[in-house]
Amino acid sequence: MSVGKKFSTWATTGISSPQSETMDGDYGTGEAGRQSALPALRHSLRIPLVPKSPNGPEGLLRMFWAKRANYNKYWIALVRESMGRNFSCQPEGVRAYVTIYQYRKRLLDHDNAWSSLKPCIDALVKVGIILDDDEESALFKMQQFKCGTQSPYTLIEVRW
Repeated sequence: MSVGKKFSTWATTGISSPQSETMDGDYGTGEAGRQSALPALRHSLRIPLVPKSPNGPEGLLRMFWAKRANYNKYWIALVRESMGRNFSCQPEGVRAYVTIYQYRKRLLDHDNAWSSLKPCIDALVKVGIILDDDEESALFKMQQFKCGTQSPYTLIEVRW
């Protein structure tokens, strides 16, 4: 497991269950008991799509700006649809801990995996699940798995 400053990533390439790695782990902040007075809220979103890779002819970096805007709107709609009615948003002054699990046919390298998450993270902000994607508002972890013959999907867990 490697821990960075702003973004942390579990270096996992095998098939295993994310339920064994809970969000109660260290986010590299050293602030384990900082928010103990607040009740821990945890939400999960299952999105039946994985973000596109930034590379390739259909990648995010080569996408026409209008097509990219529509792709971002599509992610906003997917996040909003998977929220449900009893979904609470991030309280003011509390840091959110977001873990994103990607179940893909082919794994991406570290840099491409993070840059592919930009529309997903922007959708979380736009919908209001997290206040902002800066260090003070949210910390992110990402893990990807091979899904084999299953359909690819994204699982997002948010805790504050």
